[in-house]
Formats: sequence, structure tokens, C-alpha cells
Amino acid sequence: MKKTTKNWIDTSEYDFSTADHMFQTGRYLYVIYFCHLSLEKLLKAIVAETQEGLPPKTLIYIT
Repeated sequence: MKKTTKNWIDTSEYDFSTADHMFQTGRYLYVIYFCHLSLEKLLKAIVAETQEGLPPKTLIYIT
């Protein structure tokens, strides 16, 4: 696994953990935000692992 891939996965897991803590305290809008952020980082991890270079800033144009 590439170092950049691991970094994306680690930060995604951290964000998901934050979402879990927010869920436990009833801060549901933040739960949605951090789950979305976590998912984006996992997608970037896939891009980082399967392509050369860094993932694009936006995933809107992935082909």
C-alpha cells in the first residue's frame, strides 16, 4: 500500500470516529458532514492507490 493511500485511509477513519462521537452526543448535522468527509477520503484513497500522482482536488471528473 502506498504511503498516500494509508494517509487517506487513516484520516478517513479518524473522521468516521469523530462522526461516531458526534452521533453519541446527538449532533446529527455534524455526523452527516463527517461521514461525507470520511467517504470522500476513502474514494481518494482508491484513486491514490490505483493511479499515479495525487488524487484530484475534486472527484467530480474521475473517469
